[in-house]
Amino acid sequence: YPESEQSQLNLEAKMVNLFSAIAADRVVFNSEYNRSSFVEGVSALLKKMPDCVPPKIGEHILGKSDVLPVPLIDEFGAGCRKKNKNDSLTLLWNHRWEYDKAPDRFFSALIKLKQLKINFKVNVVGQKFRNVPAVFEENYVLLQDHINAWGMVARDRYCDLLHSSDVVVSTALHDFQGLAVLEAAAAGCIPVVPDRLAYKEYINKKYRYQSNINNPDNELVGLV
Repeated sequence: YPESEQSQLNLEAKMVNLFSAIAADRVVFNSEYNRSSFVEGVSALLKKMPDCVPPKIGEHILGKSDVLPVPLIDEFGAGCRKKNKNDSLTLLWNHRWEYDKAPDRFFSALIKLKQLKINFKVNVVGQKFRNVPAVFEENYVLLQDHINAWGMVARDRYCDLLHSSDVVVSTALHDFQGLAVLEAAAAGCIPVVPDRLAYKEYINKKYRYQSNINNPDNELVGLV
């Protein structure tokens, strides 16, 4: 999980995860990316430890691990598409409202589309927590004419939005499986995701734009 500028190194949480994996009979990850990044993180962490670190801990965890993706429920199936009455392209961003989903990159893309006078509507939905990035409030004002749905919505409404949107977009810096994208794709949305994280395991390359995690401006070119 990427650390924000405000967060401090949480060694305790990392050690709890590590000890749990060592003690378990089987360790199950929801994607190969989750598994490989965990083992790489373990290796990096243990290199910072003092003497007497047992050898080959990462290999030990790999040897008793499996990959088992979280399944989707049937209601997200694409059998009942509900196309909007207008002719505008409807974009969906359905992620947690937190910094690791890089909402600033998504809103930069929307502002670019607005400048190009592209006819579009947007559904920005997802769970909010205590520290909502300021870009949501800022861009709500800038994009009011394009907003169809905004914020946390009821489950039935969420399902309707998935079935009526055309494209689901991710700009995430962190996603172990990407259930939000999977749900929307199952409902018939075209996925547009960065060429990184777990997306590389199940999203066709033609739907993945070039990843440039350290240069948002360059990445924006591939997204738009």
